[in-house]
Amino acid sequence: DSAWQLVCGNKPMMAPQLPLKADSITCLNLLTACAEMERYAEAKSLVLGDGDTVTASLMQQWGIKPDIAIYNAFITVCAKTGQFENAWQLVCGDKPVMAPHLPLKANQITCTNLLTACAETGRYAEAKSLVLADDNSDTATASLMQQWGIKPNVAIYNAFITVCAKTGQFDCAWRLVCGDKLMMAPHLPLKADSITCMNLLTACAEMERYAEAKSLVLGDGDTVTASLMQQWGIKPDIAIYNAFITVCAKTGQFDSAWRLMCGNKPVMAPHLSLK
Repeated sequence: DSAWQLVCGNKPMMAPQLPLKADSITCLNLLTACAEMERYAEAKSLVLGDGDTVTASLMQQWGIKPDIAIYNAFITVCAKTGQFENAWQLVCGDKPVMAPHLPLKANQITCTNLLTACAETGRYAEAKSLVLADDNSDTATASLMQQWGIKPNVAIYNAFITVCAKTGQFDCAWRLVCGDKLMMAPHLPLKADSITCMNLLTACAEMERYAEAKSLVLGDGDTVTASLMQQWGIKPDIAIYNAFITVCAKTGQFDSAWRLMCGNKPVMAPHLSLK
């Protein structure tokens, strides 16, 4: 409220008629405050105004042109407040404000923020349409990212895995690293990283998939089969082992978890690099 009073209070400090005028950084900072305090109504009045009437947004009233950073920040507010539809409308609505044919184009951060909104509100279908092409239909449909000319990066795939974990779509997440048309692998431009592993383990815990979690972190202890992380050249850390223990807890694999600290070959102990 103290922040908002500076621009919309009874005695505003920044306004078009005053010596001090709000600028794009003001808007970004206000949107950050809106996200932290989950104030969607104020964020909407700032960026979009009232779409049902002719009420201009505050930015329009202040003569500030929105940019990609401001819309990305607004999407973050939508993600924090469960307003998925309003975020999605910015890129896929009847009157999109970010599109390849428009001056403002979505970018990788837009996609990451939209995926966060998808995860928060359990919207798998939209997340899939954003990231993955549909190869199963009679006429293959390109992903929205492909249509927008945005190249995926590891952060986007990691965010998509989080959506899969939140929506029970484990197989779709696993195929990104172990499928017929894998998206992340040592021989590909995009390589899985430790965050990928953490997100996959979260999905394993949610869907109680111990076998996949074990292949990811430990491999097959009975043979010489290396874990996927070893194959990918990713060094395990304490967070990854802790996440694996959570999978063990969810799947009744206590002995496997206990051996990490108390087995014949512990991986976490006071005398080891991982404690």
